[in-house]
Amino acid sequence: SAKLHPLRLHPLPPHPLPPRVEHVILDAGGLIAAVLPAHIPGDDVDETTVAQLVRIGAVYAADVPPPKDKTGVRRSLRPARVNSPDRALPNGAYVRVHVHPKRFPAAVACDWGGRIIARGRDWVVVDKPPGVPAGPSLDNATECATYRVARALRRLETTDDDDDDDVEAEAEVDVEKKEAE
Repeated sequence: SAKLHPLRLHPLPPHPLPPRVEHVILDAGGLIAAVLPAHIPGDDVDETTVAQLVRIGAVYAADVPPPKDKTGVRRSLRPARVNSPDRALPNGAYVRVHVHPKRFPAAVACDWGGRIIARGRDWVVVDKPPGVPAGPSLDNATECATYRVARALRRLETTDDDDDDDVEAEAEVDVEKKEAE
């Protein structure tokens, strides 16, 4: 069924949306972007929205529903972040959708290449702007310093032998500069 008023993640909504997480068991398999809109209540999620939610890191899936108590359950059986809206899921698959992910507009607006202060083979020092998380959140993997710095490093690199996909936040120091009175 076609959705009439889809949520659009870009541009950012003028006000933060309240948290909304949907847990879905698919009654028909197929490509996640095609089958998921029919399983989300309301009329604000269509194929484009699902694709945007997947790209931001707000969709998790498992081929079978996980147990309610995950104590002792192997990580491989837990829902994992979906990396492509074209991922095929079987009938009965479990999907968790963070329909209203937390947003961090400062991460998108920042020139991350210009904020790299120093770097070595295995480290990078970045002037992280306030309001941007150092690492990914459960519902947003792309609007954080580690993701944005890794992208900036890939653009800056001229050699193919460095692997900057594994940028991780080791420490976060936020220092506020106060004007002298």
